[in-house]
Amino acid sequence: MVKKLRSQLYPKDISKAKNYKTKHNTDYSVIVTETGITTKDSQNTVFGMREGIYLVHPTAVVDIAKIFRSFIIDKAKQTSSNIGRTSKQARLYEYLKSSEYGRAIETMRDAKTKLFDLDRKEQKYHNETWKNRTEIIEAWSRIVEQNHKKIDDVMRDQTSEDSEDDSN
Repeated sequence: MVKKLRSQLYPKDISKAKNYKTKHNTDYSVIVTETGITTKDSQNTVFGMREGIYLVHPTAVVDIAKIFRSFIIDKAKQTSSNIGRTSKQARLYEYLKSSEYGRAIETMRDAKTKLFDLDRKEQKYHNETWKNRTEIIEAWSRIVEQNHKKIDDVMRDQTSEDSEDDSN
């Protein structure tokens, strides 16, 4: 609340400003005065405070009004962000204690258990497959070795028969 008074500042003016603060539920009350700011109120004659009421010289009103305006805007932003945060927290809390969230968590647990079971079965299957594959490869290798040996034996026998024929 801003009220311009006469150049003199009386105690009743301060009382009125305090009542305006209470009546209108405001944080600030400002009195514009040319000669009412004393050294008790401030070190200068442009801006001061007495009993929680701001006192401003007319030459500084615009600058002080800009400062107050920025404070009010900042406070409004902070209040609105707190309101949003509180309502978001409340909505989040309600969701976290809801049966919908409980079902979602249970579904995730079931899916995780199934995934681990599937992973375990897949690993067992792969281990068995690799074991079977190794056995088949080893059997195949033995057959190949046996065939090579028979072929070598036949070739050696053939070679020895050829040598006997050459010597005759």
